Parts: sequence; C-alpha cells; structure tokens
Amino acid sequence: RPVADQVLISVVVPCLGILFATIASSALTVLRARQQDMRRFLRQEGILLDTVGKPLRKLFKQRPMAQRCYVLRILEQYALCVVAETKDVQPKDLDTMAFFDIQRKLTAKLLDLIGTVDWELLEGDDINRSVVLGR
Repeated sequence: RPVADQVLISVVVPCLGILFATIASSALTVLRARQQDMRRFLRQEGILLDTVGKPLRKLFKQRPMAQRCYVLRILEQYALCVVAETKDVQPKDLDTMAFFDIQRKLTAKLLDLIGTVDWELLEGDDINRSVVLGR
C-alpha cells in the first residue's frame, strides 16, 4: 500500500495538475481571443455607424427638420441595438430572432429613406449630391 500511495503522489497527482492547468490555459486563451474579436467587431461597427451618419447628415441637410431627425433617430436606434448586443439587456419576452428582426427592419427603413432621397436627387439632375447607398 505505501508503494501505491507513493506512485499516486509522485506521478498521478502532478500529471493531473498539468492536465487541468493546460485545460484552464486553453479555455482562457479561447475566451480572451473571443473577447478581442468582439471588441474589434464593435469598433468596426462604430466606425461604420459614424461613416454612415456623416453622409446622412449631408444628404438630408436640405430636407425638413422632422425628416432629418427621423433618419438620425433610426440610426440611433440601430446603435442602441448594437450596444444591447454587448449587454444582457434584451427583454425576456423577446427572443434572439425577433431582436435581429428589429435590427433588420431598422436597417431596411434607413436604406429606404436614403434610396428615396437618392432617387429624388438623381431625377433632379443633382448627381454630385446623390448617394448610391439606397439602390
């Protein structure tokens, strides 16, 4: 019995320690990589929102104030959906697919408004101010 205890203490326990340390290290590495990817994607999303926001302000500059506010409010709602993805703030009665459906509808609404203004500018022979996003 003392020999079996000695083998257990000297061989098996250190091997189990190394095994669990390797598993923990691998799990932490994967989780850290996912976190870095999420941060990168969120930065890219923020840059894209900013990239879309500036031309929208210029495109709707000569439109009625209500329409300008409406477009920027849609963009803000989309940004809030992006922020909500990073936190656990989804209403409990709203499943994930319905949440993404809201984002899709907001994006479609925004693109429809851009397309309408873009088409009006093209019809008015104002090609320089026209934006090709909505087509």
